[in-house]
Amino acid sequence: EKIGYYESVNIINPEDAAILFKAEGHYPKRLKVEAWTSYRDYRNRKYGVLLKNGEDWRSNRVILNKEVISPKVLEKFVPLLDEVGEDFVARVHKKIKRSGQNKWTTDLSQELFKYALEC
Repeated sequence: EKIGYYESVNIINPEDAAILFKAEGHYPKRLKVEAWTSYRDYRNRKYGVLLKNGEDWRSNRVILNKEVISPKVLEKFVPLLDEVGEDFVARVHKKIKRSGQNKWTTDLSQELFKYALEC
C-alpha cells in the first residue's frame, strides 16, 4: 500500500508480526511522520516515543513498558476492555436479530473501527 511517499506492507497474522519485530532488533527504525515532527518542532515540544528512533526510542520504550504492561495496570485495564468487548458482541447480536434472517452480512470495518476507538 502506498501512503503519501511511503510504501508499506500491512501484516495481520500475529506470527508474521512477531517475526518482523524480532528481525528489527533492539533499535527499530520507525516511520517519520513529517506533519507530527514539524508540529512538535514548531511548538518547541519534545518528541514522544512514537516519534523517536534508536537508543533514545529504546530508553523511552523500556520506561513506558514498565508503566503500561505492569500487572497492576493490566488488572485495572482488562475489565474496561472486557466491557467494551461485551458491548460490541451485544451490538452484533442485536443487528443479527434485527435482520430477521438469523445472520448479518455486512462490511464490519466501520463496526470494528468504533470498537477500536472505544478501546
